[in-house]
Amino acid sequence: MSEIDEISLTTIFLKLIGQYKVETKYKGKAKELAIFRRKLSNIRFTHRWSELKKDDFIHCVELMVNSAIEKGSYTVSFYPSVISFDQARNFYMNGERRPSNDIKDELWKSLYLMISGVYAGDTIVNLDNIDDEGRKMWRKLFTEEVYLKKITEKRLDLGLDIEKLSKELNLKMRFRIGPLYLSLLLIGFFVKKLKEAKNTVEDMLGTLESLWKFREDTLMVVYDIPLRKKKRMYYIPRVSSLITRFFRDFLEDPNLKTPPLLKYIDSLSMLASSKKYDELEKIRETFTYYLLIHHKINGELLNKWILLKVEDSTRTGKFLPFSYAERFFANISI
Repeated sequence: MSEIDEISLTTIFLKLIGQYKVETKYKGKAKELAIFRRKLSNIRFTHRWSELKKDDFIHCVELMVNSAIEKGSYTVSFYPSVISFDQARNFYMNGERRPSNDIKDELWKSLYLMISGVYAGDTIVNLDNIDDEGRKMWRKLFTEEVYLKKITEKRLDLGLDIEKLSKELNLKMRFRIGPLYLSLLLIGFFVKKLKEAKNTVEDMLGTLESLWKFREDTLMVVYDIPLRKKKRMYYIPRVSSLITRFFRDFLEDPNLKTPPLLKYIDSLSMLASSKKYDELEKIRETFTYYLLIHHKINGELLNKWILLKVEDSTRTGKFLPFSYAERFFANISI
């Protein structure tokens, strides 16, 4: 494994085992996980990556999977809450992804998607219904382009560099972003790289299948797993259709450096006063939910969002313009 892969794998495992600590208080099999967690922490703080052993990770996953099977339920390490196997089968969005008949296979798959994803903070994002080759290329794109190492005397952290990601997309972000908006930015960055690599829209979209191994049913899996807070998991269906639906105008215009959709949303997020940032963040995340999950623009939320920005301008006397509004409305159907 590369150093980035080693650090990433260690960091995500620490997150997942940390969930077990909260759930189980390290009883039973979780005691072995506690020992493994301490070992990972020591390696992470001392940067002794050569001590990482593949068999240790495999054994750790086996412990987590077998523990879940014995209890007859998934834990927050697999899904956003502790739920029975029968309940878990209803977690999938609109029939886009069906669980395996083999519970053990399903648990291994869920952990694999977390471990092999890209992450920022408590959010892990990955692709499913795609060949491993395509998934590895997707991850490599972000780890090479917009991953950040934070090195201090005591620790080394790794994750998506949100500031660099926003600069690559020519966006301005003044406050925290939610897991769904982060996912939209990742799609936007991916589309930007598609455009840079090919000359025609047909070639750009054609590489989704030929090069990146996307299928019609390829979806994005988003895990939001903050410690001691409510966990969420989202399935974003038909990523290829989403790209064609909302990013085609960007791909068609060689003069555009930023997707109009992202530029308009970014301008809506610019307020003169910080008093409404929390409200704006909730609106943006819910708006993005409808866009990603249902491939639609929620008109009611959009209207509420615009009014929030107008009220901010009226109250402060400072008008921050809307960017690409004409293009945005020309390419949507509410």
